[in-house]
Amino acid sequence: MTRVLTALKLACLEIVRNRTALLLILVLPGLFETLIYVTTPNRVVSFDLPSLGAEESIDVSARAEAFVFMAVVAVAFIAGFAGLTLMQGSIRAQKRLVLNGFPIYQLFLSRLLALLLLIALVSVYTGCIVEAIIHSDRFAGIVTGLALTGAVYGAYGLLIGALWKRSLESVLSIVLLTNIDVGWLQNPIFYTEATNRAVIHYLPGYFPSQVAMVSAFTEASIANATLRAALYFLVLLLTAGAFAYRKLRAFA
Repeated sequence: MTRVLTALKLACLEIVRNRTALLLILVLPGLFETLIYVTTPNRVVSFDLPSLGAEESIDVSARAEAFVFMAVVAVAFIAGFAGLTLMQGSIRAQKRLVLNGFPIYQLFLSRLLALLLLIALVSVYTGCIVEAIIHSDRFAGIVTGLALTGAVYGAYGLLIGALWKRSLESVLSIVLLTNIDVGWLQNPIFYTEATNRAVIHYLPGYFPSQVAMVSAFTEASIANATLRAALYFLVLLLTAGAFAYRKLRAFA
């Protein structure tokens, strides 16, 4: 347990010392929401939420919808980059710990704990910004959706960090999927008019974004979407762990 705490401390220090990560954490949620407030009209829009299980349209302010949508995007970006930073740091710098007798699973566990702690803080912080603006009755549900988004994309960041050695491929992998998935296809307004919707359902941001949107604008249950998002996170996490173990075991 002491070794896990030591590795966790080192993982947290990596984040604190990373100026880009700190900038994303502190600035991105507020910047995105400010841009939405300045540029998005307050007219009413209608869109579908497929996880409700019925062809039911939701009528809300375009600005309110955009606030929740961009909160999901911000958390996904932050978590993806944080996961990437922690994993690549684990593979490069933490080889010394493996040589000094640290079990690989403890290193990975410390990275995971640091990532989940960061995701929890960012989700609450971003959720508070959204809540202050839209005054939802289900604040906890919105934070749950943001946290699930962070967990899924954080695990994706861990996986990319374990797969690629160079920063260029890693950063592009994070930016491209985040932009295409939560930054575009998961927007309920786009989804309502989309064809081949089944493709969107298989993307990592689908279930977490549904949890956030359903919580923000309806009283419907989020249990099913929450469970499926958690399963998506678990699959990505186990895959990332397998690749990380494969890279580090040579030094054990």
